[in-house]
Amino acid sequence: MNRFLKISLLIVGVIVIMLGMEVKHRMDIYDQIKQEEIKIAQSKEAIVIYEQELKWLDPNALTNEGTIKSYSIDLDSITLNPMGGFSVALHINKNPKYKYRMSLMWNTPMRDLCVGGSSLSPELQELLDR
Repeated sequence: MNRFLKISLLIVGVIVIMLGMEVKHRMDIYDQIKQEEIKIAQSKEAIVIYEQELKWLDPNALTNEGTIKSYSIDLDSITLNPMGGFSVALHINKNPKYKYRMSLMWNTPMRDLCVGGSSLSPELQELLDR
């Protein structure tokens, strides 16, 4: 019986170690993907898209006459989309309450970055409605 217990513990230990290694591997892959998405979110191509979207919301955006004067990318808000791409939030006018969240994905035939959808925080909607 003592020998059976030792073999059982050895097998359980090996299984636990293998599961731990698999979890670590998956976490590393997720971190690599997240870092890649952060690079894409800060790329020139993404910045052009952000500015086009902001000018669609406010034709005078990013000028002194516009309601939207500036924006910053909230890197902590980047989340991977299971259907492909990722979503990111922009803070408008240096105010975290004014959020513009958009989903970015790759346009398959051209491999261009495109917007899959977007939403405004209620505070930003109110600011733009004034």
